[in-house]
Amino acid sequence: MNIRRTGSVDLPLHNGRAPEWLYKKMKTLGGEIAYLIIEDKGKAGLLERLSNPIWFQGLGCLLGFDWHSSGLTTVTMSALREELDEHDMGVRIVGGKGNFRDIPHRIEEQSCMMGVSDAQISEFMKASKMTAKVDGTAIQDGFSLYHHAIVLADDGGWAVIQQGMRAEKRLARRYHWYSGTYGNFTVEPEQNVIGEPSDTRVLNTVDVEALNNQKSLMDMICDRNFINMMKSESIGSYSLDHWTTGEHDSFSQMSVSFPLHVNWKLLNALYEARLRRYEELLLFPGVGPAAVRALALAAELVYGTPVAWKDPIKYAYAHGGKDGVPFPVNRAAYDNTINELRQVIEAMGSSAEEKKHALKRLANLNG
Repeated sequence: MNIRRTGSVDLPLHNGRAPEWLYKKMKTLGGEIAYLIIEDKGKAGLLERLSNPIWFQGLGCLLGFDWHSSGLTTVTMSALREELDEHDMGVRIVGGKGNFRDIPHRIEEQSCMMGVSDAQISEFMKASKMTAKVDGTAIQDGFSLYHHAIVLADDGGWAVIQQGMRAEKRLARRYHWYSGTYGNFTVEPEQNVIGEPSDTRVLNTVDVEALNNQKSLMDMICDRNFINMMKSESIGSYSLDHWTTGEHDSFSQMSVSFPLHVNWKLLNALYEARLRRYEELLLFPGVGPAAVRALALAAELVYGTPVAWKDPIKYAYAHGGKDGVPFPVNRAAYDNTINELRQVIEAMGSSAEEKKHALKRLANLNG
């Protein structure tokens, strides 16, 4: 399976919700757009576009939501999910804001409805878990995930759109993943990432510069001597702050903290499990951000293999926005767009030539 995290974007946190009249229009227009893309580019074409943070932002703007609002993500995905549930397009959306525990059950339920094989259901489950683990644990950028949605296609493709919150800065950050581009979960999955740069150092354990640290970490948790060393008074009497001054000046920019109480039960369980891959560590029960941070820093300390402190961040209006930004929603223009799209769809015949002609008409609507 080819995997890549395709990007992220930062958005201010906004309160409130879309009014019912606007939400209904968002559902209708979003469904029409999804149908047209699938007809023209296939299900992979829709997944690829949803996984593009700029395209997705444009879609939210087109549907009339605030261009710079965190709610653009949650409401757009909710509207698309409901519309795709009502119409059989071979694509379903699972998840949303909160209630993550129900996601595995919903993946299985929706996959069975689409006739997906058990093997592919397992791939969907893994994709959902690993994308959340990478953005919430392997990369620690100060944003806590509160929205996770996976888009499933009956041909086995998937996309993930998830969002994290940084309450003290009133910011949200959105992360996009797509199954159709080469890469993997634990070796620099983030590419074409966009948004506001973080003002803190970001622990990035899946950056290419951290691969040696990953290997050392995996060796370390399989070494009983390491656990014994951690328990010894000579190590226990120091905090990692001790290593940020003097002869250990190479650590001076780490700004790290080490837990006062080590979870010995977890360390022993990791040792007994004899894990071989970093991916397995991220999925291991009980391994969260604190455990990954402590183990990565300990591996650097013991083996001299550095972690990476790199934020993965690298780098529209059509109908107005619900809060009047940049202007109030133009309901007449919105209805006209929906009607035009409906006419295009109704004009589509069964032949490829008829569909091509109808889609060409759509492309010329703004000409």
